[in-house]
Amino acid sequence: MEDRYRKPIGRLVAFSAGVILVAIALAEGLRAYRANTEALHEGTGALVGEQYHGGFQGLEGNGEIAKISGMYALQDAIKAQPDRAETVLAGLAVVVTDNSPPPARGAAAGRLSLSAETALRILGSRPAEDGQFHFDLSNSFLRGARIPLARFDGSDFGNSDLSGSDLNGANLYGADLRSADLSGANLRGADLSHANLAGAVLCPAVNLSVPALMTGRAVPTQLEDVTFYSATLAGAYMRGANLRSAIFNNADLSGAHLEGADLQAAQLRNVRLDGADLSGVNAAGSDFSARDDDPQFRTTLRKASFRGANLENADFRFADLSGATFQGANLRNANFQDAMLDGTVALQGTILCDTIMSDGAAEGKDCAVQFVPPQQPTSCKP
Repeated sequence: MEDRYRKPIGRLVAFSAGVILVAIALAEGLRAYRANTEALHEGTGALVGEQYHGGFQGLEGNGEIAKISGMYALQDAIKAQPDRAETVLAGLAVVVTDNSPPPARGAAAGRLSLSAETALRILGSRPAEDGQFHFDLSNSFLRGARIPLARFDGSDFGNSDLSGSDLNGANLYGADLRSADLSGANLRGADLSHANLAGAVLCPAVNLSVPALMTGRAVPTQLEDVTFYSATLAGAYMRGANLRSAIFNNADLSGAHLEGADLQAAQLRNVRLDGADLSGVNAAGSDFSARDDDPQFRTTLRKASFRGANLENADFRFADLSGATFQGANLRNANFQDAMLDGTVALQGTILCDTIMSDGAAEGKDCAVQFVPPQQPTSCKP
């Protein structure tokens, strides 16, 4: 009987001892893991601290290479400690403005410095999940910057020179670009919704950043497929700009200068264009219509000038065109149904062919007349 249970008991004791040893080993391993992890964190923190220290030291250097090296060190440090990003990025914004003062009057001006461009690229390369930072980049010389797809939503570029730059597809939602110079820049597909471009200059100029546009001659500012939803463009200078398929819905373009601009297939619903100069624009197929059920969303083009404009297939339904002038404009297939016009006088001297008048009747007395676009002015600003 005693021998019968001796072997099972021995096995049980051996098993229990094994479990205890394994538990001790696991406990020791866990302690070692924690110690190693803490040491790793301490080492990482020290390394990141060194990156921050070295990065800021580089920014204080005199040479471009030292500054750029410092910027990339800070970028790596931000990736390791994202919670410190805002402070570092604000510092980089200061680097941009400090290294990009406007040139002295009459001095020859080329592109922005390489260190300023590098800082801009780092500032604009943040992922969407980082949230919005409001960088102050106002009064800066940023001409020819190559920062396509950059994120500068909510940032301040007021009075800055971004002429000839590449901002293709950039996120400039809610940005402050008042009186900024964007002449000759490439902004194709950019988002400028809710941005403030009052008094901004988007005239033809030499492009310094996009090989296909670097002809050595002035080229129109490229604004094709740009979204200007609810943007402020009052008094902006956009003569000759490429605005094909741009979206201006709910935007304010009061007093804007759009002479000779390409507005083909653009959306300008519920916009304010009072006093704007659209002489010679090509707005074939553009939509200037308004909602008929809400006077708060009415397109207003009071006293706007469409002299010599190509408005073939344009839609002006329900728009307020009081005092607007259309002398020499091509109104083939244009739709003015329910629009507010100064009687039939407003459309005198225009080409009317299958044109829908404000009363819904079609007018086609000028179908045999050939439209000849007028010569465009050579100066962009008065």
